[in-house]
Amino acid sequence: MIFAPFTGKDNHGRCVSFGAALMFREDENAYAWVLERFKECMGSAPTMLITDQDPALRKAVASVWPDTKHRFCMWHITMKVKEKLPNSLMDNSDLRAKLDNIIWTDNDEPTVFEEKWRDFIEEYELSENRWFNDMYEDRALWIPAYFRDIRMSGLFRTTSLSESENSFFRQYLNKNSDLLMLYMNFNSAMDYQRHTYHKVTYDDETCAPVLKTNVALETHASTLYTSTVFKDVQDEIEASKDTCMMFGVSYNGEDCTYSVDDLHDGKFKVVYEAGEDYLSCSCKLFIRKGLLCRHIFVVLRYRKASKIPEKYILPRWCKLSRLSPQYAALYLAEPSSQINSTFGNQRLFVLLTETLGYVNGNEELTNRLFLKLTEVRDEFKELCRPDQGSSSQLNNFEQFYGSSIPEVPSVLPPLASKTKGSGAGGRRKSHAEKAMLLAQKPLRLCRKCNRKCHHDSRNCPGKDGDVDV
Repeated sequence: MIFAPFTGKDNHGRCVSFGAALMFREDENAYAWVLERFKECMGSAPTMLITDQDPALRKAVASVWPDTKHRFCMWHITMKVKEKLPNSLMDNSDLRAKLDNIIWTDNDEPTVFEEKWRDFIEEYELSENRWFNDMYEDRALWIPAYFRDIRMSGLFRTTSLSESENSFFRQYLNKNSDLLMLYMNFNSAMDYQRHTYHKVTYDDETCAPVLKTNVALETHASTLYTSTVFKDVQDEIEASKDTCMMFGVSYNGEDCTYSVDDLHDGKFKVVYEAGEDYLSCSCKLFIRKGLLCRHIFVVLRYRKASKIPEKYILPRWCKLSRLSPQYAALYLAEPSSQINSTFGNQRLFVLLTETLGYVNGNEELTNRLFLKLTEVRDEFKELCRPDQGSSSQLNNFEQFYGSSIPEVPSVLPPLASKTKGSGAGGRRKSHAEKAMLLAQKPLRLCRKCNRKCHHDSRNCPGKDGDVDV
């Protein structure tokens, strides 16, 4: 049967599996059944789904998830360009470069893309090419320009993440496995994925990233975002300082518009709405990825902001210790809850981090917290100290082996003795091993047999003209 996993991204930008299905065939009815079961399990349909160009899957998504934005994988489409071109254009590198600049950019509006596409088709006389015409008809399903206003649409443009997850599952699943083995191996794969997430989360919470600038916004961002996401934010902050410049401000009542010149991508408009106290940029990076762009960082620096405003910090990119109370409650629940049991000591670390945040900078509160932690440590130190001969570890040991540990051991470790091959000369080498070692040595000239070989005149085995040894 066909194994079909549902894959997304976690707050570290890594693969996370929402579930998987077994399908007997790949037709519209089978896809519809799988999508219905997924929606039933998750409670709602996703905002966006990215797949290949399977027509049956396209119909199933439209009928079962009508409100979900379905997107085609751009990589699968661009890989077909070469075989769809006329023979005269197959080796034209300029054509491919121009096409990539048109379809992969996120900064163009749909009208700008359509104009560039028409110019491209006219330049290379592809107006009669059926495949290019079909792709233009389906442009709203794969061109980034048509996804600019959809929240978090920039997370996926290809199915590369899904391909990575397929490769991961191949390490655990086998086509010859029965259903029981499949279930056990799938659980093992999920356990490994969860373990990796906890390890990355722990490293992320305990390590400080290296800063590239002296901008206060970067320092604040390093305490908010996970390491992977912070690198993207850090690049935007660095670019706002090195490659962007504000060249104008216009006012409309309390609202104002900032003009920012980006040396790489052109000019952009950042609008400040005073009523909502909200900044928005024409590049729409925050809508597409949930991260502030370099142009807004220019404005924030101009407005002398030292911290990123709360309204621009999405919980899905935050460190665990920085989650808002309603999200952190999932991880700080009662010890008996299933969610909390999977996080183990990480729950305690988050609670401690939150407490340290309350006393930060207050010397009196810091000393009080230190004394309380010392008391708690001493209390649990006494509780965890094993009793003489009656500790839980000792009881478990005796129960496992079915006997008690004697007070006086009757079996003692043997005296040390030399074994064969332990002399200074080392072990004996076989003839094959000797020949291999001899072949690695450089050749030298024997003055007795006048040959380049591995012996000399003192130990030459034969006379002049004999075969080398």
